[in-house]
Amino acid sequence: MKLAEFEQLKEAALAQVEALHSTKGKEYAPDYDALGHFKEASRESGITPEQAWSVLAGKHWRSIMRYVKQGEIHSEPIQSRIYDLQLYLLLLLGLVEEKQRVPTDNMASFTYAVSAEDITQ
Repeated sequence: MKLAEFEQLKEAALAQVEALHSTKGKEYAPDYDALGHFKEASRESGITPEQAWSVLAGKHWRSIMRYVKQGEIHSEPIQSRIYDLQLYLLLLLGLVEEKQRVPTDNMASFTYAVSAEDITQ
C-alpha cells in the first residue's frame, strides 16, 4: 500500500473510531464520566478499572486474533472489531492518565466510587 493510500485509510479509520465513540460511547458512559463503564464494572466485580477494561477489550482482541489465525470471523466485519479496539485503547489511555493525576492516598475512592466532583465536571 502506498503511503498516500495509507494516509487515506488512516483518516477514514479515525473518523470511524470517532463515530463509534459518539454512538456507543453514549450508551456505555454517563454524561459526566467517559470512563464510567469501567469504574462501574470494577465496583461490581471488585477489580480495578484497568482490569475491567482488559476483560471488555479482550473480546475484541480475541476476535481479531481469530481473524489473524483463521482468516475470517462471522459476527461482524473485522474492520468493526479493529475500530472497537482502537477506541478501547484510547479509553485505556484515559484510565492511565486519570490514575496518574489522583494522589495515592485517594486511589481507593477513585477506583471504587464516583465522587460528586466527577459528576459536576
